[in-house]
Amino acid sequence: MAAATKRGYRQATAQDVRDFAQANGLPAGGSRGRLPKATIAEFNAAHATGKGRAFYGGTSVGVREYTLTGPKGGVQKRAVAKSSAVRAWAAENGYEVSDKGRLSTEVKVAYLASL
Repeated sequence: MAAATKRGYRQATAQDVRDFAQANGLPAGGSRGRLPKATIAEFNAAHATGKGRAFYGGTSVGVREYTLTGPKGGVQKRAVAKSSAVRAWAAENGYEVSDKGRLSTEVKVAYLASL
């Protein structure tokens, strides 16, 4: 699950940001790897309004959006948190979690219910 996209925005890719940087003479950080934060900020500012607005949230390393849905599919709770924070909460509350890998649905649901 990627970082949450702002409502009404299209999720931009790293390639979109690199293309924008090249077209506007900004540093792109090469063809792979991390993008400079200043370039991402310029991209998000330039694409914040108008038709086809986009948002790149690639600077949020480890941040995920967790949602708890109700019986009819509607969202009851939504939280944006680092996986490490959810793992720490789970360990404090008696859940077995590994240092890496996916978090179980049980842990995610319990975390959201505790908020």
